[in-house]
Amino acid sequence: MAKASANKDKNSRKTELLTNLWHSLGGAENSVTVDSLLKRLNGEREYCVYGELDRKQRTVQVAEVGAHLVNRLGERYRAPNDESGIAAAVMQKLSTLGTRLMADQRPQLGQDAIARRGQRIHYRVAAVPVLNSEGDGPAWLGIVDWSRRTA
Repeated sequence: MAKASANKDKNSRKTELLTNLWHSLGGAENSVTVDSLLKRLNGEREYCVYGELDRKQRTVQVAEVGAHLVNRLGERYRAPNDESGIAAAVMQKLSTLGTRLMADQRPQLGQDAIARRGQRIHYRVAAVPVLNSEGDGPAWLGIVDWSRRTA
């Protein structure tokens, strides 16, 4: 019985894993780099999106999308048929969070749901401010977590 409650208490949400890790590495005060986060995310990095922030032009760029995320969001041949089209909504939400990071250097969270074939796919996204791989420019790292529920 104790084992079941221990598993229940363990947080397995990717969004909270990313934000908790960012805080544990020192957050905005410690200039966390994208590489330091990705190294510690282990297998979850395949659900991540990474990009650069251009504060002058107020643009959010996407440089890399994790392979598993690409597959699951319907952009490759292995994605479930009922998940196609979700990629655009999720990427738009992540881009919005990235834009918020330019003004507010702390984790940004969002969630929504999309109806597909009698089910609702609920997704959560998180984005954190980081320094790029070279450690000399503003960037962001986002992650996606989702679940299916009967509509």
